[in-house]
Amino acid sequence: MTSYQSLGHLLRSPLVYTIAMVEFGKVPAMAEYAERIQEALRGDYPDIDRLEAQTLQIGIRVPGQQPEIKELLVDNWTMNTADRSWGIIFSNSKLLLHTNAYEHFPQFAERFRVALEVVAREAKISHTSTCGIRYIDNIQAVDGLEFTELLREGFLAPELDDSLERIMSRVEYVYRSGEGQLFLRGYGVKNHPGIPGDVMEMANQLFKGEGPVQPIAGEFALLDTDHMYAPGKLEELDIDSVLGRLDRLHQGASRAFRRIATKPALEAWQKEEA
Repeated sequence: MTSYQSLGHLLRSPLVYTIAMVEFGKVPAMAEYAERIQEALRGDYPDIDRLEAQTLQIGIRVPGQQPEIKELLVDNWTMNTADRSWGIIFSNSKLLLHTNAYEHFPQFAERFRVALEVVAREAKISHTSTCGIRYIDNIQAVDGLEFTELLREGFLAPELDDSLERIMSRVEYVYRSGEGQLFLRGYGVKNHPGIPGDVMEMANQLFKGEGPVQPIAGEFALLDTDHMYAPGKLEELDIDSVLGRLDRLHQGASRAFRRIATKPALEAWQKEEA
């Protein structure tokens, strides 16, 4: 494998939203620990709330019968910085860090480390499992380049002829990596929000009805890069190991991004605003 070299900070980066997540063994008494977690972190994340999220529990499938499906409400505790550029969400089985101000992975990783150390200490976390990092980019025309010129062929619907108006396109590619699985999803859309529907509610904790959670005028490409490690079992908690794995997942996602973006796109994004 070639050695990883960062692209550096793209001055006009199309990145609008970043999420990292780690799952841990379920903590039945998380509600008892939540106040101590919030108290330890509220200096950096003073905007505090508690939300109920709906999830589905699917029972064991018996041949010839439909599986039993139950709707469950799961408590999520949310904490945001005062300017809502960074946020933490934790439940009884996972921790997420999300931001609309991502610049460099080391800065991101340090925030994740602090949050994980606090949650692990206060909630007595001993084992983790799945972890991952996800980047959402909004690719729009820049420097006279149409958005279709910024991505390699295969991610957007081609123009056919004047009698057919391109409305949308959707592709998903899945790759096996050294760490797990990498999902690349590309959407060519028009007058559409810049955040995928499955994370819209979470993203709105930071955007509060503004920015990419609103429809974006005109055509653009929504690129969703998701790199996951899923061992299928609980593993003894090692925070350095979790951060190291997230770094490798980040590197894999970054390599994929630069293979998808064209050379003119990368050059345009690295320039200062005119």
